[in-house]
Amino acid sequence: MKNPDTRTFVEATIYEPKKYKIYAYSPLVITNGTKVLKHPVVPDISKHAIIVYHFGSNADRVRLTDQTHGTTLHNGKCVNGVNTTSPNALSPFGQFAYCNAEEFFEHAMAGLKKSHQIPQLGKAKDGRPCPTSRSFEVVDQDQSDNVVTKYLLIGGNTVQNTASNRKHYKHKALIINPSDELLLSEFIDPAIGCKPFTIQALDDPHTHRSTLAGNELQAHFRQHKPVALVPVTDPMTQINGAPSLNKTNKYRVGCGQHKTTTLNGPFGANGTTYCINLGKIAPPAILRQGRYTSKHKPLNPALGNTLFTFLGARFNVTWTILGCEALIHKPSPIVANYNNHGVAISLNFTINGHHFGPTKNGIHH
Repeated sequence: MKNPDTRTFVEATIYEPKKYKIYAYSPLVITNGTKVLKHPVVPDISKHAIIVYHFGSNADRVRLTDQTHGTTLHNGKCVNGVNTTSPNALSPFGQFAYCNAEEFFEHAMAGLKKSHQIPQLGKAKDGRPCPTSRSFEVVDQDQSDNVVTKYLLIGGNTVQNTASNRKHYKHKALIINPSDELLLSEFIDPAIGCKPFTIQALDDPHTHRSTLAGNELQAHFRQHKPVALVPVTDPMTQINGAPSLNKTNKYRVGCGQHKTTTLNGPFGANGTTYCINLGKIAPPAILRQGRYTSKHKPLNPALGNTLFTFLGARFNVTWTILGCEALIHKPSPIVANYNNHGVAISLNFTINGHHFGPTKNGIHH
């Protein structure tokens, strides 16, 4: 956990069916071989609670290992990827894994639909509906991946990110899992005047925060069409670089998304359709919101010097990884301009045949 490139984060979202409420909890992850510096807070939940666990890693791949000869992961309905035709060969998602997602989302969607506890999206500063994790304004080459959970790093040890621990430990560093869910809740939403969907945290009293499952539930109920669902061109859902509907469906289940038996249709996984919607919706949104996002820090300073340039450079990478140029025969509508350190400092846009830029703030002079 001391190494930024190998850190793994775990996030639990808890549904209490009798209360029709969901809660957040961050189980503690420590480095193998180290002692627990501060034992984690024990959450107060009922025996009826239904819990989903999401795993996100800063490494290229996370693998869940069973310490009880296969029973724990099996009984916990944990999914790390899919088995292939090779004996005992797992094709992992990559940085993402989950446990008990199907049961959680089934019950939470049914219960929360009755209780109407999922808030409306509201309006962004540009007058448009606020985005969700299934908006083509937000998604990238592997949407809905990783988690919002954060930990405190004390020397070589990790502790839960609670008010008590933040006060107690003077020399600490906040470590994060740079996820799409975190990008939406803590970077994009505040920049464009939207309120992220947060839920009560059971490990940090009087605190509310976002989780992957909470964001996906709001997206399920509130996202306007077209809805971005994981396509077969997502690298995390492919097997040896080839599309797999089975693996795509397994990934979708972990995020509470509709499974599909076809590439087309209302819940289809067609990569071409995904690219068409991405190219039509994201560039105008990034340009339009640039006057706001250019004033905010990026999620990854190594990719863009502001949130605006970061989002543009991220789009450009996504367009390449998803193979959009080959699928729809169009180059990326956004081209990033980089400094000598490889950091995007301005963007050029091509929207409906019109060219804008280079611009550092979305405002065309």
